Amino acid sequence: MSFSLQIPCVMQHFFPETMANLIKLCANAKYTVTIPENQTCCGLPYFEKGELKAAKSIGEYNLSVFGQNQLISASPKCCDTYSLKYPKIFNNTVSHNESVALSKNTIGLEVLFEKLNLDNAHSVKGSYYFIQNCQSSLPNQEAYLSKFRDCRWILPKLHSTCCGAGTCMPVTNREYASKMALNLIREAIDEQADFIVTVDDICRKHLQNVALENQLEIKTLHIIDLFALAL
Repeated sequence: MSFSLQIPCVMQHFFPETMANLIKLCANAKYTVTIPENQTCCGLPYFEKGELKAAKSIGEYNLSVFGQNQLISASPKCCDTYSLKYPKIFNNTVSHNESVALSKNTIGLEVLFEKLNLDNAHSVKGSYYFIQNCQSSLPNQEAYLSKFRDCRWILPKLHSTCCGAGTCMPVTNREYASKMALNLIREAIDEQADFIVTVDDICRKHLQNVALENQLEIKTLHIIDLFALAL
C-alpha cells in the first residue's frame, strides 16, 4: 500500500534518527512511502494562537502538496490538525471537498503500530517514564506498552498531563510552560527512569530544552524509536 509520509517539523529538524526509524517502521509494516520534499508545517501553531488566516493559507498549501493521497502522519498533533481542523476551517469553501478527502485519507501512528512485527520486543529492557500526549493520546496505548514485557513502565502521577508545550505556552507563558515540564522531568529522575518516552517530538524537544536550562540530565526517546528497537 502506498502512502505519502508527513514528517513533523520538529522531528525533521532536531531528531533525524527518529525520522530514519519511522521509515524503518513503515517498511516493516509493508507500507510503501514517499516523502514530499515540499511539505511544510501543518499549521498547528497558528491554529493554537488563533491566527486562522495564516492557518488557512498553510492548509491550502498542504492540500496542494498531499492532494488525494493516502497520508501517514507521524505526529498525533499534526494528525488531528489534518483530520479535525482542516475540514472545519475549509467548511463552505472551494477547498471543502479536498479537506474532507485529506481528513479521511490520513492515518496516525496507531494504525502503523498495529501492523508491525515486533519480533525482538523481548530484547528491549530498561525503565521508561512514558508521557502520553495530553492533546491526542494514542488509542490502546496499554496494549502497545504491554508488548515490552521486560520493561518497567512509569506513568506520571497525573497520567494524562501536559508537558507545557501545548497551545504555544512556551511562547505565550514561558515560565508556566517550564514549570509544567520540570514537574515531569523531576518525577522521572526521582523514579530513576532510563529514558523519558513521548509520542510527539514537540513534547520531547520542550522537555529537553527545559532540562538543559535547569542543568538536569535526561535521556529521551520517541515511542517510534522504542518500536524500532523491537523490530
